[in-house]
Amino acid sequence: MIASAPAFEASPKRSWAVSKDPLWLAEISATKKGFFPIVSRLCRNLDKSDESSCSYHILTAMKVLLLSPSPEKLLPCINSIDDEFVLLNAEVNKRFIVDGGINLLISYNYRYIIENEVLQIPGLRALNLHTSLLPFNRGSHPILWAILEGTPLGVTIHQIEKDLDTGPIVFQKEIQLFDQNKSLREVHEEINTALIDIFCTNWINLRDGNYITTPQAGPGTYHRSAIGHDFVSSLDKSWDTSVKDVAILYSNYLNEKRK
Repeated sequence: MIASAPAFEASPKRSWAVSKDPLWLAEISATKKGFFPIVSRLCRNLDKSDESSCSYHILTAMKVLLLSPSPEKLLPCINSIDDEFVLLNAEVNKRFIVDGGINLLISYNYRYIIENEVLQIPGLRALNLHTSLLPFNRGSHPILWAILEGTPLGVTIHQIEKDLDTGPIVFQKEIQLFDQNKSLREVHEEINTALIDIFCTNWINLRDGNYITTPQAGPGTYHRSAIGHDFVSSLDKSWDTSVKDVAILYSNYLNEKRK
């Protein structure tokens, strides 16, 4: 099912954006639906009344495609600008993007592979929100494999390219796990919250392409869905199993598979 995002409030509103340069303050004035332009006021001085430190930039409305089973987690962050949003949790193709006039594609927990012909559409930017510290744990169940293999936990926003989870890094943050008594479910919630936070904090820059990318360093790791799914299915408590018990149970699981 394809649906546009709900209409936003018609009254004028303001939101704060974080610039790549910490000395800049960005203030976005979003006007009533259908009124353009939207003006971004950037100031180098904390006292924004000093006009000599400010510059103005016109933000052109965009059409943003959210590929996700849970777009409601992202929509509250991105409704401050008068853009149009399309929600989709099915396979996307080139015709859908071109006919729909999509400018920016954002993938979050999206289960389908995005074909290269989509990624090659002129003028389209495509970003993925991934729950691992890439290049570690590309592919499926990244949080589970970070725990099982002792690789760093973290979150990454990266450009999408034809190979899975290999694109240049846009924003990234490592997450420390201090409480081994937490369940797998609780760790998943914590990591996803951190990912949404970094997305929301940097939304204006992501929207406008105002960022510098970094190539992924090192070979990293990659996992398919079948093994992770089979292992979790074998756990009596499933995703409610504690982190401290998972490593032992995984060792037992592997021993059983070798028999």
